[in-house]
Amino acid sequence: MILTIYPPYFGELNASPFCVKALALLHMSGLDYGVDLQIDPRKAPKGKFPVLGDGGHTISDSADIQRHLETTHGVDFDGALSDAERATGHLLRRTMEEHLYFAILAERWIEELNWEVLQKVYFKELPMVLKLFLPGLVRRSTVGQAEAQGVGRHSAAERLDRGRADIDAVAQVLGDTPWLFGDRPTSYDASVASMLRSATFFPRETDLARAVKAHANLVAYMERARTDIMPPLEKLG
Repeated sequence: MILTIYPPYFGELNASPFCVKALALLHMSGLDYGVDLQIDPRKAPKGKFPVLGDGGHTISDSADIQRHLETTHGVDFDGALSDAERATGHLLRRTMEEHLYFAILAERWIEELNWEVLQKVYFKELPMVLKLFLPGLVRRSTVGQAEAQGVGRHSAAERLDRGRADIDAVAQVLGDTPWLFGDRPTSYDASVASMLRSATFFPRETDLARAVKAHANLVAYMERARTDIMPPLEKLG
C-alpha cells in the first residue's frame, strides 16, 4: 500500500489533519505501507489528499481509507466500543472534521498575520513567476470554501467562540482517561487527535492553539497520540 499525502510542515507529519488521520490509521493497523509525498493534489481522483493505493484499488478520502482497511484487511479499530460509544465518537468526529476544521482553515487563510506565515511555508518551492499570482488564487479558493461552509462568514471573534466550544466539548468527553473511550485508542482518536494537533502546531501561536493548550488533558492527549498512534516523522523520508 502507498499513501499519497502532502509533505510534512511545521515540524508535524502534515499540515492536513486528514493526512495525519490517514497516517495514524495505517500505523494503528499494523499493516505495511509506504508514503509518497506530493505537493499538487489536482490530479488526485477527488482533487485532494490523502489517497491510498492498494493493488488495483484507489481510495481517495480518509473515511474511505478507514473503511477499506476494515473491510479489505480486517482491521478492527473500534470493535470494543458499545453502540453508545460509537454514536458519541461519530458526533465528535463530525464536530472536528466538519466544523473545527473550517475554523482552523479560516483562522489561517483569512487572518492576515497567519496568512503571511502560511504562504511563506506553503508556497516556498514555487518558481518566482508562480509566486506572483498562485498564492492569491489558492487563498481566494480556500476562503471561498470556508465561506460556503459558513464558518468563514463569521468574524474572527465569532469563529474563536465557536471553535473554543468544540475544543471544550472534547476536553469534557476525554476527562481523565488516556483515550476518548478508555484505555485503548480507536479510530475516533485518530480523527480527534489529528485535528487538535492541526489547531495547535503552527509557527505563530494562534487563538485556537491557546484554546487547546488551556486544557492540560488535551495537551497530554495530543502528545500521547503523537507517540502511540502516529508514525515517526522519519517514516516520511
